[in-house]
Amino acid sequence: MALTVRRAMGEPAAFAWRFGKFHAYTYTASPNLEKNTHPLYEFTKRRWNTRSEPLWVSVIAKKHTGIHNSRCVRSWLSRRLRIAVNLSLKKNGYAPDGTRLEGPESGNHLWGTAQFLAEQPMIKMSQEQVQEQTDKAVLEIIRLQEPKVKKVKSGSKSPSKNPPELEKAQ
Repeated sequence: MALTVRRAMGEPAAFAWRFGKFHAYTYTASPNLEKNTHPLYEFTKRRWNTRSEPLWVSVIAKKHTGIHNSRCVRSWLSRRLRIAVNLSLKKNGYAPDGTRLEGPESGNHLWGTAQFLAEQPMIKMSQEQVQEQTDKAVLEIIRLQEPKVKKVKSGSKSPSKNPPELEKAQ
């Protein structure tokens, strides 16, 4: 399964992001896992198979997405974005691994894979602008976690919680 690519909710977009309700390898781990002859295949496979976090978050700045800057600049962008994502999760009551923080509204953990890819415009953006966009992305991830509720057409009988066998007996 492929993760759905989404753009940040802001102009200009500081990052692109992907989310899926399943665990997926990150962009950087894929080359190691594509062929079992790769020198890091066993190490990478073992590392990914032992992960126990409910939400796998990955934040990277790739060379070929418009950020042709030095490794130092790409690391700085990744760090800024990672800090913003973690703060957004904390604002909404979640730890960086997707587990619910203790509190009165404690509930389900976030589950799946979220990948954030820093974009070129982020270099000139303030941390507040980046934070605003990550807040919107995290709220969207939380919304995508909610179960879909079937809409009942107006005028029709509302669905019963009883199985059909019990409905006939009533």
